[in-house]
Amino acid sequence: MSAALAASASALLTLFSGNSHAPIAETAANFASRLAGNQMQAAAELCPEGALGAQLVAAERARAFLPEAVALPQSAPGALENRIAQLSRVREDLERAGLDWNNARMLAFGGVSARVFDPVRMQQPSAAVIGNIYIGDGKGVYTIEVSLMNCLGSYVITDLWQWGALDIVPEAVKSHSRAHFEQFKNEKTEDGVEIKSPEHVFLKP
Repeated sequence: MSAALAASASALLTLFSGNSHAPIAETAANFASRLAGNQMQAAAELCPEGALGAQLVAAERARAFLPEAVALPQSAPGALENRIAQLSRVREDLERAGLDWNNARMLAFGGVSARVFDPVRMQQPSAAVIGNIYIGDGKGVYTIEVSLMNCLGSYVITDLWQWGALDIVPEAVKSHSRAHFEQFKNEKTEDGVEIKSPEHVFLKP
């Protein structure tokens, strides 16, 4: 998880505004709802490859990164199509794992926020967020692990790391999230990225 946080931070990072993390839950819930509705184009708008996500990410890159890093291409040709294909794969994989999308709802978002600074690419520290979108359908619990960034008060989902079924009850998702946070604190970072002040974030829609 620490390596994933560092990987996300070195590419797309954010600085929280204010003390409320509620917009994280809003973005996660919208994302889960669009996947449930098989609205892949709409779900991709919450990612950097969508038109809205791209604008928000560009603004954040200009704020946090050095000019030479900002000058690098934000995404490769075909990135939107690749993202939509990934989202379709996530939906199909979770359905095969047992998730009934007709009854799916987001239970919570649980993860880690931390101040991050990449001395090679950044001019200001930011805060990266990585965690699980917990989804339930009344019978089981499922997760999609994502990274997010804050852009002008709105959150963009920058990466999807893994997804699948969990062998826990809905009431245990907070404990599951806390265990992952404790595991994160004991891991070492990579690639020279500095990670400070990790905080456990647990939010319900």
